[in-house]
Amino acid sequence: MKKDYTVRQITRADCERFILHIHYAKRWPSISYAYGLFHCEDLVGCITYGSPASPPARTGLAGPEMAKHVLELNRLCLGANLKNEASFLISKSLKLLPPERIILSFADKSKGHTGTFYQAANFLYLGLSAKRTDWAIKGKEHLHGITIADEFRGVPNRAAAVREKYGDDFYLKPRPRKHRYIYLVGSKKWKRDTKKLIRYKEEKYPKTNKMKKTLTEEQLESLENVFQTTLSLAIEKMGLNRSCLSCANFDEGKELCDLANKRPPARTIVEGCDSFTTNEPF
Repeated sequence: MKKDYTVRQITRADCERFILHIHYAKRWPSISYAYGLFHCEDLVGCITYGSPASPPARTGLAGPEMAKHVLELNRLCLGANLKNEASFLISKSLKLLPPERIILSFADKSKGHTGTFYQAANFLYLGLSAKRTDWAIKGKEHLHGITIADEFRGVPNRAAAVREKYGDDFYLKPRPRKHRYIYLVGSKKWKRDTKKLIRYKEEKYPKTNKMKKTLTEEQLESLENVFQTTLSLAIEKMGLNRSCLSCANFDEGKELCDLANKRPPARTIVEGCDSFTTNEPF
C-alpha cells in the first residue's frame, strides 16, 4: 500500500466531490485542514479537520483552557473505499497536522458505525455522546438540525424565528448517540499531561456485530408465514396427524403442552405423542 499511495494537503475545492456527492451527510463542515489520499496521482479520498460545530464539545473535552487545541475529524470519504485505504489516510494525515492538537471524532451509531478505522489508528475511546435533541421540521426530516438553524443565521432568537415560520411543524427529535474517539497529536510529555485533563473515562472499544440484523415487523411476519407453511407441508407429506400443532392440549402461542405444563421437545411438536389416546403427556 505504501508503494502506490500518498497523502498530502489539498484544497477545499478538491474535497467537493467527496463531501457533497459521496459522503452521506451531503453538506460542508468547518474545514481548517484537508488532506487527500492519492493512488499514484489520482485523488481517491479525502479527510478534513475543523472546529467542532458544538462549543460544548470544545470546552467539555478537557476544559476551557484546552478548547483552542481541539479539532474535529469531521469528514472521511473515499471513492471506492478499498481495503486499508481509510486507516492509511487517517494515520498519515494525523502526522501532517500541527502539534499539540486534541483530535475529536465520532462514529455514527445510527448508521451502524463503531469506529473500526479509529480503533486501527489507536484512537482512545471515550464512550457514547450525551443524549441530546435536534431541530426538525415535519416533512423535512432529511434536513440536519444545523441546516435548519443556518436558515436563520444572524437572527437574534433563532428558535423563536423557526417556530414563527414553521409553527406546529417544528419539533425536537432525539439525536442518535455516537461513539466518541480522540487522538492526541504532540510530544510524549504534552500527550501525557493532556490525557490527565480529559474529562471522559476511557473505555474498551465497541465491537461490530456483523451477524446482527434488525428485521422489520413485515419481514418477521413473512418469515413466520414461510415457517408455518413449510412445517404444515412437511407434516402432511410425512402423514403425521398426531402433531402438537393439531392437538387441543397444545398452546401454540406459548408453545406449551397443557398436560405437561412445559414445552415439548421439537421432535414431539412435529411427530406428536400418545396423549391423543391415553391423555398422558409426552
